[in-house]
Amino acid sequence: MCGISSIFGMQRRQYGRHRILAMLQALRHRGPDAGCCQPFFASDGDAYRIGDRFDVETDIKFTGSADVWMGHRRLSVLDLSKAGLQPMQRGPLFITFNGEIFNYIELREQLVSQGVTFSTNTDTEVLLAAYEVLGVDCLNHLNGMYGFVIFNALNGDIFAARDPFGIKPLFYSYSSSALLFASEIKAFFSSGLVQPVWDTQNTFAYLSCAMSVAPLGETFFEHVYQIPAGHFLRANSKTGEFQLSRYYDSGAVEPIHDVQRALEEGRELVRSSCKMRLRSDREIGVCLSSGIDSMNVAVALLEQGVLPQCYSIDAANAAELNEMPHIHEFCKEMGTKTHTLSLPDEIAPEAIVRWLLHNDEPVLFWGAFNQYLLYQKIREKNVIVTMSGHGGDELFCGYQRYYPAVVRNLLQDRRWGTLLGWGGRHLYHLFHDREAIARDWVTYTSAESWMQQYAAEHALMPYRRNVCEAIGHVQACIGASNWQDQQQKSLFQYELQYLLRDADRNSMAHGLEERVPLLDTRLHRFSRSLPIHILCHKGYLKGLARHLFPHIPVSSRLNLKKRGLYTDISRQIQSLKEYMLPLLKKSRILEQLIDVRRLPENLPGIVWWRMLNLAILEWGHSPAIRQAVWQDRIDNDALLELMRSKQQQGLATQSPAEVLVMRVDNAGLSYIGREGLMDLHNAVIDLEERAVSGIFLECGCALGGSSIVLARAKTKNRSLFLFDVFSMIPPPGSEDGKKALDRFNVIRSGKSVGLNGEEYYGYTQDLIGRVRASFKEFDCPPDENNVSFVQGLYEDTLDINQPVAFAHIDCDWYESVKVCLTAIVPHLVVGGILIIDDYHYYDGCRKAVDEYFATQQYRFRFNTLSRLHVERVL
Repeated sequence: MCGISSIFGMQRRQYGRHRILAMLQALRHRGPDAGCCQPFFASDGDAYRIGDRFDVETDIKFTGSADVWMGHRRLSVLDLSKAGLQPMQRGPLFITFNGEIFNYIELREQLVSQGVTFSTNTDTEVLLAAYEVLGVDCLNHLNGMYGFVIFNALNGDIFAARDPFGIKPLFYSYSSSALLFASEIKAFFSSGLVQPVWDTQNTFAYLSCAMSVAPLGETFFEHVYQIPAGHFLRANSKTGEFQLSRYYDSGAVEPIHDVQRALEEGRELVRSSCKMRLRSDREIGVCLSSGIDSMNVAVALLEQGVLPQCYSIDAANAAELNEMPHIHEFCKEMGTKTHTLSLPDEIAPEAIVRWLLHNDEPVLFWGAFNQYLLYQKIREKNVIVTMSGHGGDELFCGYQRYYPAVVRNLLQDRRWGTLLGWGGRHLYHLFHDREAIARDWVTYTSAESWMQQYAAEHALMPYRRNVCEAIGHVQACIGASNWQDQQQKSLFQYELQYLLRDADRNSMAHGLEERVPLLDTRLHRFSRSLPIHILCHKGYLKGLARHLFPHIPVSSRLNLKKRGLYTDISRQIQSLKEYMLPLLKKSRILEQLIDVRRLPENLPGIVWWRMLNLAILEWGHSPAIRQAVWQDRIDNDALLELMRSKQQQGLATQSPAEVLVMRVDNAGLSYIGREGLMDLHNAVIDLEERAVSGIFLECGCALGGSSIVLARAKTKNRSLFLFDVFSMIPPPGSEDGKKALDRFNVIRSGKSVGLNGEEYYGYTQDLIGRVRASFKEFDCPPDENNVSFVQGLYEDTLDINQPVAFAHIDCDWYESVKVCLTAIVPHLVVGGILIIDDYHYYDGCRKAVDEYFATQQYRFRFNTLSRLHVERVL
């Protein structure tokens, strides 16, 4: 179990060592035992030159840039020697791998019989050899939980895959210049190559309808995706080709209609799966609750002569929710014992905040905090690997919404005696929970019904959007008219997916591996073969699972009402609000979705919880907090100080670049907005990082705001030339559209109003003097920062006679843009960047750009961010 990160520069784009190191540091909790990294360098042919793998803690073998970086944080579980370090090489193939291949012994024997040799005892090498021999088909031979990336240094091929159920995460982000992989989203933001921009549609669905899982393959952030469960991704770093495909499907199954056969096969499959998951060179524990699933896992281990060390948490604050009497009865009957861990009387707000930050994405309900604490306590006892009963409810129909399907099936089959006996056994529960059972069935039948349950919240909330906008998201996860479709959505699109996400983040936050024996593809195919009356044998939810091991006490197998892992931290909402309410009121994402100033005080606690989730995560993903938590690894006391600090909740949560951009924008020095200014900053940082040689140019600096951002981002010895008339803008021509002409007529009339309601800059008598003064106000004196001002018309002043690395063209009209392109582009170096400000705004600018590049013999890559970016690649 580990954390992986990779950066693949597309089409010979290089990235600095510090980016992959920051990604790995953000994942240090996933792999505290070791961290390694390896660079690769593109050559003129197809093959990459392979750099040395180095220890990220101690070695500095290479400090520059590379076309490809593969990195790995290791939690040692199988083969604890250095032979298990990654990235691991086998010929031209390299792998970074998070997870376990449980059938690696059997798979290794098959490969050896085909003449394959091995140099380690790791499952990682078996996986790499299987891909070497079988290609994509190797995925159909794996029994495990995994997210891995394989790179072929001979030809630049990239192959990444995720296990059939999505037990282990694998995220990716791609653009025309890079493809990134990571085990957690925070690693992307730490790289500086991906910005934490919320996906407002998915976020609104969470806020308004409690959808805590994004639609298949998506996340809650723009430009960040996940490989869905049972899918693989293929790409090539030379060509930029990219393809995502599904590989796992349970396929056609032979129906099983005999109960006794189902019990025997199910029992043996659970035993086999548990036995295979005992393979470990570290101690294994079992997370034991009063639920039948974890008890089945524990009994399956006991039957194989393994006395499991069980761990349970007494988290209930009400007698009816106390699981411990049932757990103790089970342990006494089975001849084992459990280590009971109790929650503290008071839970510190900073502990809850750190838990949320580990998750990266919003959490549905506070009950999962229980699990986070349980794993923390287990890790403190030096247990590295645990097993749990996750997946049982989804595989074996454990939710109340399946009751109507059970009744319908009994009626259809006219099994009156079974129906009467079932009704008698469950009469109290069915009557007491009749409304909840009916509501659950209706709620999960359609997206509209799901949304209706939040109608009372919708009436209170001052949303800026129509709640109907969330229906597409809800439909992707919820809605099925029969129990089979509900079961599949539950497995692959909703409940199981957020439960597995919680389990992975909660366990790996403490460097602990959780194994899930019930999520074995053999058990999935088995459950698909069973009709509802066998899955719910004798009318019980999970009836088959309840009868697999009959020596489990009847009180636990049959008489205990289903309950979730429970922690009531609702009483902490008020203290969280006290710390984080100022942050909530400043939240950009919340301000986009709701009118924060009109929030009523009588909102339910769970609504506050969702809003606090978003505000805390937005705060946590800001550069200063991200640096403190994931790079500097501050403790909870220091985190509390950050939460208390109004300064940290304001400007200090932003990077120096963001603060500069905000100051420039607030001062009314630029028309291109904060996003456009950040694009300029990031483009310059990228060029400096790649050491692309050449001068920087800006054509059209107006009030100098964008010029200041460029000057502050570049190195001091790099020349920046600012071209402008520094007076009234020249008129548009015949090639410019009506919008340009109308705009100029307003300017010429003397009625144009400037930024922040001030005088329009074109009317300023000494504009160049004003711009120079602004440079000094922003601690960037032009003379000390190699900034030169060139005043006049472009056709008179643009006489370029040296290489150009960067140019920002912000001159609006057709003729001006054409003159700038003609003068600059022939001198643009390979890897150099143009940013065309008005391409998507003025028709004349677009026409000039399209006409010019249609005739060019050089090769360019076009990418639209806030503005059009043009990079010369050949």
